[in-house]
Amino acid sequence: MCWLGFDGGSSSAEVVQSAVGRLADHIGSITCNDFAVGGSNTDSIDVDNDPLMLDRNSPDVCASAGRALATLWEYGQTQAALRSAGAIVVHQQDDGAFGDRQGRGSVLTTAAALRGLLPISGESRTFFVATRRAAEFLICWAGQRSVLAADSDTVPCQSSAAAEQGLDSMLCSLPILLQAARAWNEHVWEEVLWRAVECARSSCEHERRDVPLLRCAARIEALLDLNCDHEAKLAVKRLKPVQTRAGFVSFTADGSRPWVAATALMAGVWYRLGERDRADRAVSWLARQWRPEGGFNRPSSRNRPPRNLITDLRECELFLRAVRWQVWTLFDGDLQALPDWIDDSDGRMQAVYRWIGRLPAEGRVVDVGCGAGRFLSRIAAARPQLRLAGVDISAASLAKLPPETETQVGSLLRIPYSDGAFDGALAVESLEHALLPSRAIEELCRVVRPGGWVLIIDKNRAFQPRSVHEPWEHWFAPRQVTAWLSRFCDHIHVEPIAHGPNARPDGLFLAWTARRR
Repeated sequence: MCWLGFDGGSSSAEVVQSAVGRLADHIGSITCNDFAVGGSNTDSIDVDNDPLMLDRNSPDVCASAGRALATLWEYGQTQAALRSAGAIVVHQQDDGAFGDRQGRGSVLTTAAALRGLLPISGESRTFFVATRRAAEFLICWAGQRSVLAADSDTVPCQSSAAAEQGLDSMLCSLPILLQAARAWNEHVWEEVLWRAVECARSSCEHERRDVPLLRCAARIEALLDLNCDHEAKLAVKRLKPVQTRAGFVSFTADGSRPWVAATALMAGVWYRLGERDRADRAVSWLARQWRPEGGFNRPSSRNRPPRNLITDLRECELFLRAVRWQVWTLFDGDLQALPDWIDDSDGRMQAVYRWIGRLPAEGRVVDVGCGAGRFLSRIAAARPQLRLAGVDISAASLAKLPPETETQVGSLLRIPYSDGAFDGALAVESLEHALLPSRAIEELCRVVRPGGWVLIIDKNRAFQPRSVHEPWEHWFAPRQVTAWLSRFCDHIHVEPIAHGPNARPDGLFLAWTARRR
């Protein structure tokens, strides 16, 4: 679905930027004392419904920080994520677990902490050791649980609260553990984990129907992470969340009480299950609820806890994850809709040809947001001696690139290459989809060596108000991108370029070239 903008409130792009800032601020405000004793902000948490608060004995500030850390890392907020990781790891127990308020090791808390730590484990030995120890604690637990389940004649999760929490713990742990096993080539771990996945799938078939909505939605999300799409779809049918015409998920069957966290979590689930219209309406409603001072409007009720830091952090994190799925599922869905060819006479291709003329004969070039490789294919044909790399959020799109092209799954907010790895980096019609464009330009410049060249081709902001576009899109004024580039580059030049075969520039497309300082 494309938009001319949301009806009232902030645009999705504005809310994303504000929510990322608020999430980073909240992470910074969680002190070591918060982790040690739970903090004064955790007293009014809704333990029964929040999937991060499943352990009644724990306020799970550490778990909240771990999930937020993972989201901040995906959005390119490196320093905020590293500060959060530093605060988390000092509270790891001797056995590798992260504990609850009583100091007991908690599987749920450890799994959430691992989710945040795994992506940054390569940043320091301290983080790697903490990540490894947390994973070893969880793999031991998962192995024991799968053996017990295999030895049982019946599925032990039909009635008891302990068994229900065991299922939650299993589903929360397995996706991140499988990621860790693949990253570290732990094949024995994978065998153990896939046995545990089969146990969890069988348990979900006997799931109680009175499980609170957020807990059930968190299970569905985990099933999708495990590629158990069939079980996830069945669980959604059983859940039957009440979505109103306005787009929000309600506490009540009559749709009278909006629920921010459930709306954001279900939006992500709906995107992943292909129910894009429902998900778009949910995200649109959430954007309209964003307050100018930050945070979401929440219904007031004597039966609901007041706003607190953990609730606010959780709502921001879930919203940002929903928007991420909004973007990712669009580009990783219908690949037939993505162009894989461009005419040589197109002004965008001509700008690329002029730009590669500045690069050394055997230079290394990366196209970030390359899609199916329409520009990389032309570059390879024109300059076969260049060493090319393509980065995109869609692995399926990367599979279409020329076989000699190096490929990596990533985004403009997190390019999986080291500083100065390339002689040139280009982003053609991808900056508009970067949820934080200023940060995206910083990342694009980071991977270019001093003296190398950057090329950005994108749309002119002056045309956006009268154009159909996705709700998260940013289009740019010439001076805006120039200012962002000037922090890292000199010799910056911007010019209007044509689009389409043998066309003339009409002002819609702009090309910025810059030399890395």
